[in-house]
Amino acid sequence: MCAPLAAIAETLDARYGERAVAAGVDGKGRRLILYATGNGATWTIVVVRGGGAACVVFEGVDWQNVDVPKAPQRPLFHSKEVDVR
Repeated sequence: MCAPLAAIAETLDARYGERAVAAGVDGKGRRLILYATGNGATWTIVVVRGGGAACVVFEGVDWQNVDVPKAPQRPLFHSKEVDVR
């Protein structure tokens, strides 16, 4: 299903109580928006193309957030001990 993004967002909220919870941009410049209920009972992924057309591409149930571990912090500079004997 494709429609203006505002219409899709309104429908997802009215029918399922879904709200936008995450978004990103792919390598082709398309925006991906994840809509989900507060408890993840239902979810929908919408892709917005460069021209503004928005299309529902996936929908499902039981969305679960996962904790992504942070990458270890690396020092900006590495110190080396130099033997000057």
